[in-house]
Amino acid sequence: MQTLKLHWRDITGSPSGRIMLALILFTLVISGGFIGYTYQTQIKSYEETEFSKLNAIANTLALQIDGDAYESLGNTFSGKDDIKSNQDDPFYSKISALLHSARVENKVNSDIYTLFKDNRELFSFGISSAENPYFRHSWVHTHPLYHLQYDQGGQLGPYEDENGTWLSAFAPIRNSTNKTVGLIQVDQHFDEFKARANAKIGRQILIIIPILLLLIYAMLHVVQRMLVLSEKVKLVLTRQRNEIEFKNQEIMSSIKRAKTIQDALLPQISDIQKIFPEMFVMFRPRDIVSGDFFWFTEKDDSVFFAVADCTGHGVPGGFMSMIGHTTLNDVVHYMGARTPSEILTKLDEQLTSKLYESEHRNTDGMDIALIKYCTRTQSIEFSGAMRPLMVVSAGEISIIRGSKATIGGHPGRHKQFENHIISVQPGDNIYLYSDGYSDQFGGHSNRKYMSKRFIEFLDFAQEHDMNDQHCLLRYEFNLWRNDEDQIDDILIAGIKIPMAA
Repeated sequence: MQTLKLHWRDITGSPSGRIMLALILFTLVISGGFIGYTYQTQIKSYEETEFSKLNAIANTLALQIDGDAYESLGNTFSGKDDIKSNQDDPFYSKISALLHSARVENKVNSDIYTLFKDNRELFSFGISSAENPYFRHSWVHTHPLYHLQYDQGGQLGPYEDENGTWLSAFAPIRNSTNKTVGLIQVDQHFDEFKARANAKIGRQILIIIPILLLLIYAMLHVVQRMLVLSEKVKLVLTRQRNEIEFKNQEIMSSIKRAKTIQDALLPQISDIQKIFPEMFVMFRPRDIVSGDFFWFTEKDDSVFFAVADCTGHGVPGGFMSMIGHTTLNDVVHYMGARTPSEILTKLDEQLTSKLYESEHRNTDGMDIALIKYCTRTQSIEFSGAMRPLMVVSAGEISIIRGSKATIGGHPGRHKQFENHIISVQPGDNIYLYSDGYSDQFGGHSNRKYMSKRFIEFLDFAQEHDMNDQHCLLRYEFNLWRNDEDQIDDILIAGIKIPMAA
């Protein structure tokens, strides 16, 4: 086999060789620009990620601080160093411990603290996460943004002072009349953070440069072969690539159309809120279409609401959810089922008949939690297939388990779905949910969130209204999941029992 030998005159002596050298030089210039752009982009990305973290910490802490008690603390201790120890006041001690815990858990490298604002529009420090208070010490060089956004909070940075470069986020502390009585301030020292970012990006550049040099070296040795590639091969490759892209576009277009159909089948939240003004639905498909779905319908003086988790997710789960939704409507409106247990029994019969008796003997099915709410008597009935109902009444949590039988599957198996009559009062909260949230992997040890933690978090969120509970659930999920992929569809519905009409 003849060895290909190249000389500079072979490359520079032909138009094609000169073109290739020009391309190599162009590649070097573009690569240098790309490295610089990548550096700036990643630094900006680091800043945005850190701001998002600081904003989340500040807003979460602001919601956890009793604004009335904070306002009372400021009125009681109005002078500089009136509080000299974290133990001088119980409320100060409690909030200082909360701030210290948040600092440690979120790896914040500076004290977290609150601010008072007096009648002269001057700021002073309040409660801090430090071991020793610096209570009511004036903050002389306050940025104008703190005055402009006192009632809504904001972020600031990067900015410099005598101690270095900082990123900051602040959020308003409100009392029971929604008046802003102070700020919660979270700072992050950016010099150390930027140094770590520079080191990481520097390591990436040190990897890129040798690879780039090797690539250029290789290009010089294959220049002639690259320039004599058959145009026919190029055309074949282009045609194949276009065919693949077209098929992918067709598949994605079909899936998006399926999502449109699925979204059209799902009930409108505004329709549900006509019966339950205070409620939320956290619906987060793993893929474009979802195997989880929620269902709502009205019949006579009752409304029916369900949360279902079908076998699978993505396109197969999406088809199952559409079948389940339409079958539920048929069972209630055309087959006359009225109690939740009767509805699940007929739903099971219909799905088993439709799926298992088909040519492929499909054994897919679904887990479901279903309630019936009588608008006249304000009573609730519940039945579940492998899914529970959570009731929070007067601060007490009750979990009503669903029957240990799924909907669908193999025919001939004896299934009995128990019907529960539940006593509720106006103001009670009820929750129906699939298992996607509690099954999500994450946290420091990359383990499942688990049902116990989920119930404890809902218990913690009870002091907030339904909209805030929805926000807290989303924040908690994103914090837990971190960089892990979402493993399943997620569906949680929270409903507050309304006052009698």
